[in-house]
Amino acid sequence: ANGNITLGGANNLFDNVDLNAANNINIAGLNARELGIVSSNGDIIGTGAINVQNAGSGTAELSANNGSILLGDVANNFENLTLNAANDASVLETDGLNLNNTRVGGSLNLVANGTVGVGSIQAGTAMMLDAGQGAIIDQSSNLIAPQISLRAGAGIGQGAVSYVDGFNVDELGAINTTTSILSAINTSTGIININNSGTVTVNDLRNSGDIILRNVGDILLGITQVNGVAQGAIDAHYGGSIDDAVYAGNVVIFNEYTDSVYTNGVGFNEIDIIAENLLVQSVIRFGLPEQPIRLRVNNQFTLITTDGYVSYIDGAPRNVTTPEDALREVDRNNGIAGQQLIDIESLDDVDPAIFTEVRNYNYDDISVLLPADQRYDEDEDESAKELEMAE
Repeated sequence: ANGNITLGGANNLFDNVDLNAANNINIAGLNARELGIVSSNGDIIGTGAINVQNAGSGTAELSANNGSILLGDVANNFENLTLNAANDASVLETDGLNLNNTRVGGSLNLVANGTVGVGSIQAGTAMMLDAGQGAIIDQSSNLIAPQISLRAGAGIGQGAVSYVDGFNVDELGAINTTTSILSAINTSTGIININNSGTVTVNDLRNSGDIILRNVGDILLGITQVNGVAQGAIDAHYGGSIDDAVYAGNVVIFNEYTDSVYTNGVGFNEIDIIAENLLVQSVIRFGLPEQPIRLRVNNQFTLITTDGYVSYIDGAPRNVTTPEDALREVDRNNGIAGQQLIDIESLDDVDPAIFTEVRNYNYDDISVLLPADQRYDEDEDESAKELEMAE
Protein backbone atom coordinates (compact mmCIF):
# COMPACT_ATOMS: atom_id res chain seq x y z
CA ALA A 1 0.00 0.00 0.00
CA ASN A 2 1.21 3.49 -0.80
CA GLY A 3 -0.92 5.65 1.55
CA ASN A 4 -1.47 5.70 5.30
CA ILE A 5 -3.06 2.55 6.72
CA THR A 6 -5.11 2.11 9.90
CA LEU A 7 -5.63 -1.33 11.40
CA GLY A 8 -8.42 -1.97 13.88
CA GLY A 9 -9.27 -5.46 15.00
CA ALA A 10 -8.92 -5.73 18.75
CA ASN A 11 -11.84 -8.13 18.96
CA ASN A 12 -10.60 -10.40 16.19
CA LEU A 13 -7.84 -12.99 16.29
CA PHE A 14 -5.61 -13.35 13.24
CA ASP A 15 -3.21 -16.23 12.73
CA ASN A 16 -0.62 -14.27 10.74
CA VAL A 17 -0.61 -10.59 9.82
CA ASP A 18 1.91 -9.32 7.27
CA LEU A 19 1.67 -5.76 6.08
CA ASN A 20 3.89 -3.53 3.94
CA ALA A 21 3.17 0.14 3.37
CA ALA A 22 5.02 3.16 2.03
CA ASN A 23 3.91 5.62 4.70
CA ASN A 24 2.46 5.67 8.23
CA ILE A 25 0.78 2.63 9.73
CA ASN A 26 -1.64 3.24 12.61
CA ILE A 27 -2.75 0.28 14.72
CA ALA A 28 -5.91 0.97 16.71
CA GLY A 29 -5.98 -2.56 18.15
CA LEU A 30 -4.97 -6.03 17.02
CA ASN A 31 -4.86 -9.66 18.17
CA ALA A 32 -2.58 -12.05 16.30
CA ARG A 33 -0.42 -15.11 16.72
CA GLU A 34 2.25 -13.73 14.37
CA LEU A 35 2.72 -10.13 13.27
CA GLY A 36 4.98 -8.60 10.63
CA ILE A 37 4.74 -4.93 9.67
CA VAL A 38 7.03 -2.87 7.43
CA SER A 39 6.73 0.84 6.70
CA SER A 40 9.26 1.87 4.08
CA ASN A 41 8.90 5.62 4.53
CA GLY A 42 6.76 6.34 7.60
CA ASP A 43 6.07 5.60 11.25
CA ILE A 44 4.40 2.63 12.94
CA ILE A 45 2.07 3.97 15.60
CA GLY A 46 0.02 1.91 18.03
CA THR A 47 -2.97 3.80 19.38
CA GLY A 48 -4.70 0.72 20.81
CA ALA A 49 -3.72 -2.56 22.43
CA ILE A 50 -1.61 -4.92 20.30
CA ASN A 51 -1.58 -8.54 21.47
CA VAL A 52 0.68 -11.09 19.81
CA GLN A 53 0.34 -14.40 21.69
CA ASN A 54 0.93 -18.00 20.72
CA ALA A 55 1.72 -20.03 23.83
CA GLY A 56 5.11 -18.37 24.22
CA SER A 57 6.11 -18.45 20.55
CA GLY A 58 4.15 -15.47 19.27
CA THR A 59 6.47 -13.12 17.36
CA ALA A 60 6.04 -9.51 16.32
CA GLU A 61 8.54 -8.02 13.86
CA LEU A 62 8.10 -4.30 13.19
CA SER A 63 10.23 -2.21 10.81
CA ALA A 64 10.06 1.52 10.15
CA ASN A 65 12.85 1.87 7.61
CA ASN A 66 12.77 5.68 7.55
CA GLY A 67 10.67 6.45 10.62
CA SER A 68 9.89 5.64 14.25
CA ILE A 69 7.97 2.93 16.10
CA LEU A 70 5.66 4.23 18.83
CA LEU A 71 3.55 1.65 20.66
CA GLY A 72 2.02 3.52 23.58
CA ASP A 73 -0.92 1.47 24.83
CA VAL A 74 -0.42 0.09 28.36
CA ALA A 75 -2.35 -3.05 27.40
CA ASN A 76 0.13 -4.12 24.70
CA ASN A 77 1.10 -7.73 25.20
CA PHE A 78 4.01 -9.22 23.25
CA GLU A 79 5.82 -12.49 23.73
CA ASN A 80 8.77 -12.04 21.35
CA LEU A 81 9.44 -8.63 19.85
CA THR A 82 11.86 -7.40 17.18
CA LEU A 83 12.16 -3.73 16.26
CA ASN A 84 13.92 -2.02 13.37
CA ALA A 85 13.58 1.78 13.25
CA ALA A 86 15.63 4.44 11.54
CA ASN A 87 14.70 6.94 14.26
CA ASP A 88 13.26 6.25 17.73
CA ALA A 89 11.35 3.34 19.21
CA SER A 90 9.11 3.40 22.27
CA VAL A 91 7.11 0.44 23.61
CA LEU A 92 4.79 -0.11 26.58
CA GLU A 93 4.19 -3.72 27.64
CA THR A 94 1.60 -4.98 30.12
CA ASP A 95 3.78 -7.74 31.60
CA GLY A 96 7.00 -9.27 30.22
CA LEU A 97 8.53 -10.11 26.84
CA ASN A 98 11.67 -11.09 24.99
CA LEU A 99 13.42 -8.37 22.96
CA ASN A 100 15.93 -9.48 20.34
CA ASN A 101 17.42 -8.62 16.93
CA THR A 102 16.55 -4.97 17.49
CA ARG A 103 18.22 -1.97 15.81
CA VAL A 104 17.15 1.61 16.45
CA GLY A 105 18.87 4.64 14.95
CA GLY A 106 17.83 7.00 17.76
CA SER A 107 16.67 6.23 21.28
CA LEU A 108 15.02 3.02 22.46
CA ASN A 109 12.61 3.01 25.41
CA LEU A 110 10.87 -0.10 26.71
CA VAL A 111 8.67 -0.04 29.82
CA ALA A 112 7.29 -3.40 30.95
CA ASN A 113 6.10 -4.97 34.18
CA GLY A 114 7.48 -8.47 34.06
CA THR A 115 10.54 -10.45 33.05
CA VAL A 116 12.35 -8.92 30.08
CA GLY A 117 14.67 -11.27 28.23
CA VAL A 118 17.32 -9.39 26.25
CA GLY A 119 19.28 -10.55 23.23
CA SER A 120 20.95 -8.47 20.51
CA ILE A 121 19.79 -4.85 20.93
CA GLN A 122 21.37 -1.70 19.53
CA ALA A 123 20.41 1.98 19.82
CA GLY A 124 22.10 4.94 18.17
CA THR A 125 21.78 7.49 20.99
CA ALA A 126 20.39 5.90 24.17
CA MET A 127 18.72 2.76 25.51
CA MET A 128 16.37 2.50 28.47
CA LEU A 129 14.91 -0.87 29.48
CA ASP A 130 12.52 -0.99 32.46
CA ALA A 131 11.12 -4.31 33.70
CA GLY A 132 9.04 -2.74 36.47
CA GLN A 133 8.80 -5.30 39.28
CA GLY A 134 10.18 -8.00 37.01
CA ALA A 135 13.75 -8.96 36.11
CA ILE A 136 16.02 -8.32 33.15
CA ILE A 137 17.62 -11.63 32.17
CA ASP A 138 20.31 -12.65 29.71
CA GLN A 139 19.29 -14.37 26.48
CA SER A 140 22.61 -14.17 24.57
CA SER A 141 22.54 -10.48 25.44
CA ASN A 142 24.51 -7.88 23.50
CA LEU A 143 23.29 -4.39 24.39
CA ILE A 144 25.03 -1.56 22.48
CA ALA A 145 24.38 2.16 22.91
CA PRO A 146 26.31 5.29 23.93
CA GLN A 147 24.16 5.43 27.05
CA ILE A 148 22.36 2.49 28.69
CA SER A 149 19.88 2.63 31.59
CA LEU A 150 18.44 -0.54 33.11
CA ARG A 151 15.66 -0.70 35.71
CA ALA A 152 14.14 -3.72 37.42
CA GLY A 153 12.67 -4.96 40.67
CA ALA A 154 13.78 -8.62 40.66
CA GLY A 155 17.33 -8.48 39.33
CA ILE A 156 19.40 -7.28 36.38
CA GLY A 157 21.26 -10.35 35.19
CA GLN A 158 21.82 -13.44 37.27
CA GLY A 159 24.71 -14.81 39.35
CA ALA A 160 25.79 -14.76 42.97
CA VAL A 161 28.36 -13.34 45.40
CA SER A 162 29.15 -14.68 48.85
CA TYR A 163 31.89 -14.07 51.38
CA VAL A 164 32.88 -16.56 54.06
CA ASP A 165 36.62 -16.33 54.75
CA GLY A 166 36.98 -15.56 51.04
CA PHE A 167 34.97 -14.43 48.04
CA ASN A 168 32.90 -16.86 45.97
CA VAL A 169 31.64 -15.25 42.74
CA ASP A 170 29.33 -16.77 40.11
CA GLU A 171 29.29 -14.52 37.01
CA LEU A 172 27.06 -16.76 34.88
CA GLY A 173 24.05 -14.84 33.60
CA ALA A 174 25.63 -11.38 33.22
CA ILE A 175 24.00 -8.77 30.97
CA ASN A 176 26.56 -7.96 28.26
CA THR A 177 26.78 -4.29 27.38
CA THR A 178 28.92 -1.94 25.31
CA THR A 179 28.41 1.61 26.52
CA SER A 180 30.26 4.67 27.77
CA ILE A 181 27.56 5.71 30.28
CA LEU A 182 25.93 3.04 32.45
CA SER A 183 23.07 3.18 34.93
CA ALA A 184 21.43 0.13 36.53
CA ILE A 185 19.01 0.23 39.47
CA ASN A 186 17.28 -2.78 41.01
CA THR A 187 14.75 -2.05 43.75
CA SER A 188 13.81 -5.31 45.47
CA THR A 189 15.35 -8.77 45.11
CA GLY A 190 18.07 -10.31 42.96
CA ILE A 191 21.51 -9.28 41.77
CA ILE A 192 22.98 -6.71 39.37
CA ASN A 193 25.50 -8.50 37.13
CA ILE A 194 26.88 -6.57 34.14
CA ASN A 195 29.76 -7.32 31.79
CA ASN A 196 30.69 -4.13 29.94
CA SER A 197 33.18 -3.43 27.18
CA GLY A 198 34.79 0.00 26.86
CA THR A 199 35.76 2.93 29.04
CA VAL A 200 32.64 3.69 31.06
CA THR A 201 31.21 6.27 33.42
CA VAL A 202 29.07 4.50 36.01
CA ASN A 203 26.33 6.86 37.14
CA ASP A 204 24.32 4.28 39.08
CA LEU A 205 24.79 0.71 40.18
CA ARG A 206 22.23 0.48 42.97
CA ASN A 207 20.76 -2.63 44.52
CA SER A 208 19.53 -3.88 47.85
CA GLY A 209 21.78 -6.86 47.25
CA ASP A 210 24.90 -7.96 45.42
CA ILE A 211 26.53 -6.16 42.49
CA ILE A 212 29.04 -7.53 39.96
CA LEU A 213 30.69 -5.32 37.34
CA ARG A 214 33.25 -6.67 34.91
CA ASN A 215 34.69 -4.11 32.54
CA VAL A 216 37.33 -3.96 29.82
CA GLY A 217 38.40 -0.32 29.99
CA ASP A 218 38.71 2.36 32.65
CA ILE A 219 35.83 2.89 35.09
CA LEU A 220 34.90 6.40 36.21
CA LEU A 221 32.59 6.51 39.24
CA GLY A 222 30.15 9.37 38.71
CA ILE A 223 28.08 11.51 41.06
CA THR A 224 24.31 11.64 40.50
CA GLN A 225 21.28 13.08 42.24
CA VAL A 226 18.98 10.64 44.06
CA ASN A 227 15.88 12.31 45.50
CA GLY A 228 17.71 15.62 45.35
CA VAL A 229 20.78 14.36 47.24
CA ALA A 230 24.18 13.84 45.63
CA GLN A 231 25.15 10.15 45.69
CA GLY A 232 28.17 8.12 44.68
CA ALA A 233 28.01 5.52 41.93
CA ILE A 234 27.80 2.06 43.53
CA ASP A 235 25.48 1.15 46.40
CA ALA A 236 24.77 -2.44 47.46
CA HIS A 237 22.65 -1.24 50.40
CA TYR A 238 20.23 0.81 48.33
CA GLY A 239 17.42 2.21 50.45
CA GLY A 240 19.23 1.38 53.69
CA SER A 241 21.21 3.46 56.15
CA ILE A 242 24.99 3.54 56.34
CA ASP A 243 24.54 3.20 60.11
CA ASP A 244 23.12 -0.33 59.71
CA ALA A 245 25.28 -3.05 61.27
CA VAL A 246 25.06 -5.32 58.21
CA TYR A 247 24.53 -4.23 54.60
CA ALA A 248 22.30 -6.00 52.10
CA GLY A 249 24.93 -6.83 49.47
CA ASN A 250 28.51 -7.23 48.35
CA VAL A 251 30.29 -5.52 45.45
CA VAL A 252 32.74 -7.13 43.03
CA ILE A 253 34.64 -5.23 40.32
CA PHE A 254 36.68 -7.24 37.82
CA ASN A 255 39.31 -6.12 35.31
CA GLU A 256 42.26 -7.76 33.60
CA TYR A 257 45.10 -5.59 34.97
CA THR A 258 44.86 -3.36 31.91
CA ASP A 259 42.75 -0.47 33.23
CA SER A 260 41.91 1.57 36.32
CA VAL A 261 39.07 2.84 38.53
CA TYR A 262 38.68 6.57 39.24
CA THR A 263 36.08 8.92 40.73
CA ASN A 264 34.98 12.33 39.52
CA GLY A 265 34.04 13.30 43.08
CA VAL A 266 36.09 16.08 44.65
CA GLY A 267 34.68 16.16 48.20
CA PHE A 268 34.07 13.63 50.94
CA ASN A 269 30.29 13.77 51.26
CA GLU A 270 29.39 11.29 48.52
CA ILE A 271 30.46 7.68 49.03
CA ASP A 272 31.67 6.10 45.81
CA ILE A 273 31.11 2.48 46.88
CA ILE A 274 28.90 1.11 49.68
CA ALA A 275 29.12 -2.63 50.39
CA GLU A 276 29.23 -5.22 53.13
CA ASN A 277 32.26 -6.80 51.42
CA LEU A 278 34.18 -5.33 48.47
CA LEU A 279 36.47 -7.12 46.02
CA VAL A 280 38.32 -5.13 43.36
CA GLN A 281 40.24 -7.58 41.21
CA SER A 282 43.23 -6.79 39.01
CA VAL A 283 43.21 -3.06 38.27
CA ILE A 284 46.28 -0.94 37.61
CA ARG A 285 45.17 2.03 39.70
CA PHE A 286 42.34 2.53 42.18
CA GLY A 287 41.85 6.24 42.80
CA LEU A 288 44.29 9.17 42.77
CA PRO A 289 46.03 11.07 45.61
CA GLU A 290 43.89 14.14 44.94
CA GLN A 291 40.75 12.09 44.28
CA PRO A 292 40.74 8.91 46.39
CA ILE A 293 37.96 6.36 46.05
CA ARG A 294 35.62 6.98 48.97
CA LEU A 295 34.48 3.75 50.61
CA ARG A 296 31.99 2.58 53.18
CA VAL A 297 32.67 -1.13 53.65
CA ASN A 298 31.58 -2.91 56.80
CA ASN A 299 33.57 -6.10 56.73
CA GLN A 300 36.15 -7.19 54.13
CA PHE A 301 37.89 -4.99 51.55
CA THR A 302 40.16 -6.84 49.12
CA LEU A 303 42.01 -4.79 46.50
CA ILE A 304 44.35 -6.28 43.89
CA THR A 305 46.15 -3.32 42.38
CA THR A 306 49.58 -1.77 41.94
CA ASP A 307 48.56 1.69 43.15
CA GLY A 308 45.56 2.62 45.27
CA TYR A 309 44.25 5.68 47.10
CA VAL A 310 41.15 5.43 49.29
CA SER A 311 39.31 7.37 51.94
CA TYR A 312 37.18 5.53 54.48
CA ILE A 313 33.90 7.23 55.35
CA ASP A 314 32.56 6.63 58.88
CA GLY A 315 35.18 4.07 59.72
CA ALA A 316 37.52 1.61 58.04
CA PRO A 317 36.55 -1.96 57.05
CA ARG A 318 37.18 -4.64 59.65
CA ASN A 319 39.73 -6.27 57.35
CA VAL A 320 41.78 -4.96 54.44
CA THR A 321 43.71 -7.24 52.08
CA THR A 322 45.98 -5.74 49.42
CA PRO A 323 49.49 -6.20 48.01
CA GLU A 324 52.23 -4.72 50.19
CA ASP A 325 52.74 -0.95 49.72
CA ALA A 326 49.95 -0.79 47.09
CA LEU A 327 47.31 1.04 49.14
CA ARG A 328 47.41 4.48 50.74
CA GLU A 329 44.69 5.86 52.94
CA VAL A 330 43.96 9.54 52.36
CA ASP A 331 42.88 11.24 55.57
CA ARG A 332 39.91 13.55 55.11
CA ASN A 333 41.67 16.41 56.88
CA ASN A 334 45.40 15.79 56.67
CA GLY A 335 46.04 14.27 53.25
CA ILE A 336 47.79 10.93 52.80
CA ALA A 337 48.05 9.05 56.06
CA GLY A 338 51.29 7.62 57.34
CA GLN A 339 51.63 4.54 55.20
CA GLN A 340 54.57 5.87 53.15
CA LEU A 341 57.32 4.70 55.56
CA ILE A 342 60.97 3.84 54.91
CA ASP A 343 62.27 0.65 56.49
CA ILE A 344 65.66 0.83 58.26
CA GLU A 345 67.72 -1.89 59.94
CA SER A 346 69.09 0.20 62.82
CA LEU A 347 69.28 3.76 64.13
CA ASP A 348 72.87 3.93 62.83
CA ASP A 349 71.32 4.29 59.36
CA VAL A 350 69.87 7.67 60.35
CA ASP A 351 72.01 10.80 60.03
CA PRO A 352 71.70 12.56 63.43
CA ALA A 353 72.00 15.92 61.70
CA ILE A 354 68.43 15.76 60.45
CA PHE A 355 67.23 15.88 64.09
CA THR A 356 69.71 18.59 65.25
CA GLU A 357 68.63 22.15 65.92
CA VAL A 358 70.20 24.62 63.51
CA ARG A 359 72.06 27.29 65.47
CA ASN A 360 74.48 28.75 62.91
CA TYR A 361 76.28 27.86 59.74
CA ASN A 362 79.54 28.50 57.92
CA TYR A 363 79.98 30.25 54.61
CA ASP A 364 83.54 29.58 53.38
CA ASP A 365 85.66 30.49 56.44
CA ILE A 366 83.11 32.87 57.94
CA SER A 367 80.90 31.73 60.84
CA VAL A 368 77.50 33.30 60.65
CA LEU A 369 75.26 33.47 63.71
CA LEU A 370 71.54 33.16 63.10
CA PRO A 371 69.29 36.04 64.20
CA ALA A 372 68.24 35.93 67.83
CA ASP A 373 64.65 35.05 67.06
CA GLN A 374 65.79 31.93 65.16
CA ARG A 375 68.21 30.62 67.83
CA TYR A 376 67.30 28.12 70.48
CA ASP A 377 70.37 28.30 72.72
CA GLU A 378 69.37 29.64 76.17
CA ASP A 379 72.76 31.33 76.79
CA GLU A 380 72.59 33.08 73.47
CA ASP A 381 69.02 34.15 74.23
CA GLU A 382 70.08 35.61 77.61
CA SER A 383 72.99 37.46 75.95
CA ALA A 384 70.62 38.94 73.41
CA LYS A 385 68.30 40.14 76.17
CA GLU A 386 71.19 41.73 78.10
CA LEU A 387 72.34 43.49 74.94
CA GLU A 388 68.87 44.85 74.37
CA MET A 389 68.65 46.16 77.98
CA ALA A 390 72.04 47.85 77.66
CA GLU A 391 70.89 49.65 74.55
